Amino acid sequence: NSIKIENPFTNTLKIGGLKNATEIKIYDFSGKNVIEKKLNLDNDIISINTSFLTNGVYMLNISFLDSSSKSFKIIKN
Repeated sequence: NSIKIENPFTNTLKIGGLKNATEIKIYDFSGKNVIEKKLNLDNDIISINTSFLTNGVYMLNISFLDSSSKSFKIIKN
């Protein structure tokens, strides 16, 4: 899977390349889960409202149908 993330992001986080992704979770720097979103398998690109998040560094975790996952450091400006 070739994940494409708009990074840094502002009030909307756009993520592409999500074929076979089942769930997205975003954690703040303290490890608190701030966004959790279940996905349809046919979603290839999504936009997530992040306007309520404060500026800073977050961890994006994407889970896939085959039980694998990928994590990315993302920055809100």
